[in-house]
This record gives sequence, C-alpha cells and structure tokens, in this order.
Amino acid sequence: MDTFQPKEECEDIQIVTVTGLGRGRGFAVKERQSILELDDSDEILERISEATLGILNFLVENDVLTNQEIVEGLGLQYEDD
Repeated sequence: MDTFQPKEECEDIQIVTVTGLGRGRGFAVKERQSILELDDSDEILERISEATLGILNFLVENDVLTNQEIVEGLGLQYEDD
C-alpha cells in the first residue's frame, strides 16, 4: 500500500504488456499503449464506467462519500431532489 497513490490524476488508461524476468525476478514492461488507441476501446471503457459507478455506489452506501461530493468532484452542479 506504500506505493498506492489514489490522489494522482488519471488522464489516461494505459494497457501495459509485461514479460517475466524469470522465476522470482519480477517483470519488465514490454509495451505501453493508451486505451484510446485501441480499436475496441469503447467496449473496454464501458466496462470501466460500469465498474466505476459500482464503486461510487458502494462508497455512498457505506457513508464514505455523499452524492454531492461525487458531483462536485466531477465539476458538476449538485441538485438535491
């Protein structure tokens, strides 16, 4: 968890191809590609969107975030019905 930086801005989603360095020696990055460069990115982005909404719903249901905080975090205006 020491290297987990959830507050860093996410301006792109990268597909990373790695290769193994041998047993117990870890991995090396072979290739990086923006998800937006893929021909089938719409399907992948839709799945990420659904997962993101599920996570946001989980956070609201467990009183970690409010709907207002989510809307404001997205830079939108909040209208309480």
